Amino acid sequence: MSKINVYIGCCKTDFYLLRSCVASIRYWNKEVPVLLLKDFSKGVFDTTELEKMFNVSVAKTEYKKLGGYMKLQPYIEQPEESIFLQDADMVWLGDVAQLLINIEGDIAVHAYKPADIDKELNQWYFNTEKLKKYYPNYRYPGFVFNCGTIFMTTKTFGQHDFEDIIVWREGAKPKFDGVFLCEDQGIINFIVAQKYCANTISITNIDFQISAESDMARSYSLEEIEKGNPENIIVHWVGKKSGLNSFCSSHHLLRFFETQYYSHCKNGNAKILVERFYRTIKHLDRFIFEIGKFFYYSFIPGKK
Repeated sequence: MSKINVYIGCCKTDFYLLRSCVASIRYWNKEVPVLLLKDFSKGVFDTTELEKMFNVSVAKTEYKKLGGYMKLQPYIEQPEESIFLQDADMVWLGDVAQLLINIEGDIAVHAYKPADIDKELNQWYFNTEKLKKYYPNYRYPGFVFNCGTIFMTTKTFGQHDFEDIIVWREGAKPKFDGVFLCEDQGIINFIVAQKYCANTISITNIDFQISAESDMARSYSLEEIEKGNPENIIVHWVGKKSGLNSFCSSHHLLRFFETQYYSHCKNGNAKILVERFYRTIKHLDRFIFEIGKFFYYSFIPGKK
């Protein structure tokens, strides 16, 4: 297996999740190179502490304010390399790099076949009516995949693949508004489908991730982590987050790895308390709402 680099797309608003993410990777794998795709469209944020403590580097990018399109940067700008590209709102439950050993194919994704194809495409990937208008040659390949995790060799893609889709510049934007959903996700599914249907790309389907809403994630014991019993899977907090770990599904996993992060810091116990207090104040309206909801459903008869 050639050297694999882990790339993590991140911005200021998900930095609190990035800490747990990186700590979880290093909990299981001390050596795999980890690079941050830092997007500054929502503000500048300092990752110096994280970089030093966990041997992490920042990827060199031509543009710094790409929003959710920052995750397209390895497809367009990076030299030839094997990479595992993922979101910041994830934690590893085991050494996921081991899943990548001896993978054959240009890319590996966690693909699935939705029961209601049209509904799924319009919810997470494309506005299918606009897709037909602007890209009439699209063919559904028989699967879709969440772009939160993808393994690939960057030579498989090039800037020419994106020329008719996105204007690649600072503040990048699609050529046609409203066609592709979830920023990079619709675009990558479209390009992969085109290549797959043209037989110019080979794909491996592998179970990279589970949802934080899943029974497996909710019930996963911290004792298993502490015992070093890996599942070699990634837990993904899909969708909008409140900014408060305590009210997320499977929050015990986020908090465990956040604690791991601060255990490497000088005065870590004090820092984690300050950080959690800061997030509570920043999202006080959400905190009050969640507390009120808890008491409502706990003490009002007949409510679930």
